Amino acid sequence: MNIILTEDAKYFVKQQLEEGAPLRVVAFDTFECSTMVDYKLMKDSKKENDQMIEVEGITFLYDQKAIEEIGDYLKIDYISNQGIKLTNKNQILAYARTIE
Repeated sequence: MNIILTEDAKYFVKQQLEEGAPLRVVAFDTFECSTMVDYKLMKDSKKENDQMIEVEGITFLYDQKAIEEIGDYLKIDYISNQGIKLTNKNQILAYARTIE
């Protein structure tokens, strides 16, 4: 997965994480009619079968579900007073998020 961080997102994420701690990109089933899949970023540790990529000094973890739902491109932006915005090649996946 190609992960792009805007400068604002890089600054925000680095403030939220302890140095060297990874950040997980999550896609999960909600089982709701209006939103079948939701997305978030969360502090986590590496699990078996995870893939890992380092971007701008930040280690990202993701699993097969994230690849299937997001695709091969994810842009992470941070907008003050709005939060994190996740976008793939086709659409906005999530906005107004924090790091869990």
